Amino acid sequence: MNPYNPHLIDALLEEQRQDILQEAERLRLVRAYEAANPTPKSRLLIFLGNLLIQAGERLKRKYERDVQLPTCRP
Repeated sequence: MNPYNPHLIDALLEEQRQDILQEAERLRLVRAYEAANPTPKSRLLIFLGNLLIQAGERLKRKYERDVQLPTCRP
């Protein structure tokens, strides 16, 4: 068998291409799964982040009511 056979080279390249495409699809599925299923640590950080945002918004509403900005009108 001639190692420089163009048909053999084409077949090997196609097989390699299919392997690369399959690996890319596997990686895409893994990333999609990980994005849809956050780890417990990620869920905790999201909860704490939302809690801090809500607390900041409450503080802002509470103290913004007490502040009166001077106006330029006489």
